[in-house]
Amino acid sequence: MLLRNLMISIGLVAALTGGAVAEDGNFGRRVEVERAELKLSHLFPAESFAKDAVIGSAPAPGERQVLSARTLWTLARGHGVAWQPQSALDSVTVIRRASEVSASALADAIAAALPPTADDYLVLLDNPGTVLRLPSDQPAEVEITEVYLDSRSGRFSAQVAAPSAARAFLRGEITGRALARLRIPVVQRRIAAGDTIRPEDVTLVAWRLDRLSPQMLRAPTAVVGMAAVRPITPDRPIRANELERPRLIQKNGLVTMVLQRGRLKLTAKGRALEPGALGEAIRLINLRSGTTVVGEVQADGSVRVAASLTGS
Repeated sequence: MLLRNLMISIGLVAALTGGAVAEDGNFGRRVEVERAELKLSHLFPAESFAKDAVIGSAPAPGERQVLSARTLWTLARGHGVAWQPQSALDSVTVIRRASEVSASALADAIAAALPPTADDYLVLLDNPGTVLRLPSDQPAEVEITEVYLDSRSGRFSAQVAAPSAARAFLRGEITGRALARLRIPVVQRRIAAGDTIRPEDVTLVAWRLDRLSPQMLRAPTAVVGMAAVRPITPDRPIRANELERPRLIQKNGLVTMVLQRGRLKLTAKGRALEPGALGEAIRLINLRSGTTVVGEVQADGSVRVAASLTGS
């Protein structure tokens, strides 16, 4: 009965090779095998039998099987092996080598196979401990042959084959959640209030779409060149109300007012009654006349006005 049980395969059949036995014949040890077959030479010293023979199936890739002293003694007698246990503690642990596809590698493969409706996906497996174990002579690869995604719930079901559909050792279904992510701009350093964000301050990070509010900016062009209204910390979404166009003119600052009429260009000094960014209209006091005028802030920090600069 023990011999019959040993001959029952406990793993999937694949191409593997065998391990060695200690020269002194003592047991209570480990043997690593690569092939699907378990042979006399895996368990007993070479001088104890006349001809090597397959006596059963090795464990599945990555699994182990413990053969007790009684089982080893039964196998030895059944195959004419000149060996007997030295104690009831003699045993052999047979371990089959394996190539492993980790849970993270499996999640990455599923994410790559999902519909391109997002920049990428964060894939959460229902069983985060999933590992695909293949024979050690096969590559640790997996192919997603079919995938279904429920866009409302984010639930997915994927049919997988390892190492590939053409030469599948394993096939199965993997389920879980796929969280859509967008690549959004964040700053890499703390930005102080009033500082202008430079291109080198910004990087893109993947952020879960379900955690993005409408106020969170999604394009680098909406961030670079803008000034911080309040301090902005790194590695988080930036909201629209945290930025403003850089102020070229500060309140109560002295500015040059420009009146352009054809080829005639008049200038005068004024004091800003309010701050202003490029293109904004601000109120100023003409220091010569004391009158209040309105002008548009220019890129060079001057203000173009339409009213007379010489009136009293």
